[in-house]
Amino acid sequence: DTKSGAGQYFTPRPVIDAVVACVRPAPGEVVLDPACGTGGFLLAAHDYIRKHHPRLRPAQRRHLQNDAIRGVE
Repeated sequence: DTKSGAGQYFTPRPVIDAVVACVRPAPGEVVLDPACGTGGFLLAAHDYIRKHHPRLRPAQRRHLQNDAIRGVE
């Protein structure tokens, strides 16, 4: 937990990776982070899907590229 101006807190990468591994996002799902900040959880979820599902169909790749990752700050 590193505090960096204006009350912002950044989750350490190992914690992000552990949470994403527990959630196990899958192709076709939508990942939403309602307080995304720098997008660490969203990037980790995207990487997880690509790593654990290397043979995505074209429709799944389009969904991942255009619709699967959503963040609000």
